[in-house]
Amino acid sequence: MIGNHSKTKEYFDTTKVEAEALDLFTEKARNQNNIIYEVFCENPHMEFTSHEIEAILEHKYPRSSIVRGINTLTKKGLLLKTRNKVIGEYGRPVYTWMFNKPSDYYDEVEEKKSIFKEIFYDYEIPHYF
Repeated sequence: MIGNHSKTKEYFDTTKVEAEALDLFTEKARNQNNIIYEVFCENPHMEFTSHEIEAILEHKYPRSSIVRGINTLTKKGLLLKTRNKVIGEYGRPVYTWMFNKPSDYYDEVEEKKSIFKEIFYDYEIPHYF
């Protein structure tokens, strides 16, 4: 789940809805952002266009929501807009985005590796040949 990494809004109230509806729309946008972010987290070394995210999510969300979510996550520092472009769905170049590893990401990976080594260091692998 995405924490509040900045003051970036989840939902942009351009139609001036009532407070109750605004809360509902904001929560819906936050949930969409979490789902989009999960795709990037599960594929931390891959780059995606908004069209690809839309396809991965089986077109369950409007493209405008996908684009809004990617832009919001980028502003929060959770995604990186790459310099790479691919030909998009409409034959035009489009940018790709990727997971932005938190500064402590590699520390966590190294910590897990060292724990794994400690657990299995003394384990003797049987030799059958």
